[in-house]
Amino acid sequence: MYTQKIQIFIDRNNEAEVKAYQEKLYSWQKIAFKGANYIYTHLFLQEQIKEVLYINEGTRAKLCSINVDEDGILTSSQMNSTYRLLSDRFMGEIPTDILNTLNGRLHVTYQQERKLYYTGERSLTNFKRDINLPFSTVSIKRFDMAEDGKNFRFNLFGVPFITWIGKGYDKRDFLRDVFRGKTKISGCFLKLDKTRIYLYASYKPEAAAHPLDEAVIAEASLSPQQPITVKIGNQSFAIGNKEEFFYRRLAIQGAYKRAQQSVNYNRSENGMRRQHKNLERFKGLEHRYCEQQTHKYSKRLIDICVRNGAGTLLLVGQENKEATAKEDALLIRNWGYQSLKDKIAYKAAAAGIILIVE
Repeated sequence: MYTQKIQIFIDRNNEAEVKAYQEKLYSWQKIAFKGANYIYTHLFLQEQIKEVLYINEGTRAKLCSINVDEDGILTSSQMNSTYRLLSDRFMGEIPTDILNTLNGRLHVTYQQERKLYYTGERSLTNFKRDINLPFSTVSIKRFDMAEDGKNFRFNLFGVPFITWIGKGYDKRDFLRDVFRGKTKISGCFLKLDKTRIYLYASYKPEAAAHPLDEAVIAEASLSPQQPITVKIGNQSFAIGNKEEFFYRRLAIQGAYKRAQQSVNYNRSENGMRRQHKNLERFKGLEHRYCEQQTHKYSKRLIDICVRNGAGTLLLVGQENKEATAKEDALLIRNWGYQSLKDKIAYKAAAAGIILIVE
């Protein structure tokens, strides 16, 4: 499953109208924040009722509708019980499609985590005020191309939006495929980031038609000294080098430390913000560099496999390397296997390559 992040704007020139629509979106976000916590609280409470009823040994309770089972303690299905709770509290204040989609998604995630809650290995999830606004694709109305032939306009719950593509071509091609019916969006949500609004759209790409042979195995080895070493038959390939990744991260960390030490000597005419201005350019710099490099390395690896027709990718000795890396705090800080491995798995699945971790 792929996800596209697209910046969108409220399609109005009147500043008062834009502000009114923004206030409406943030009021929906506040309700979604409350509703998500209500859902998880009630789901957890329903699970614990069976534990509380130990006082009466003859009491039997099942988390299902009494219409389905005589021992059921609910007047409807478990999913419908939380939806009715949200409807009673917020009906008319927020589009019902947001409540329905939010309820469905949280039920799925809760069922995945319920065993950890039951054993006490994880605390109940507490949703924050910056929660996303999920919705189904049927709520997107009047999806049409803008006059520039590059961006698209659409209407969502009565709020007019227009996309902003920028210079990239991947988002433009994605929206054009959606417009022409070639690509189907499976899920989407809005993310409100201060004055910015982003649309996240998930879709399943068509499997790429590559002449791959599962019998051809590419053996890849990940290490801090050489990010990726690949062997396919008699051919060997090296991707990246230590200086390019490891020392670059150390340089960023060193520069950040020096900037911290120089804070006390900076002018503070406008308070702390002016004094710490030099640190702002390092905010997230190391993380972005790592994401960029691991993305580049994983793409090169998959491209090599596709060019050589390798249908199977074997990560040699990966589990032992990760166990060893956890014992060295400096190593795990400057070399994270997980991000690179996840990106390799993601791209391998998209290319139709079988991934085996040894």
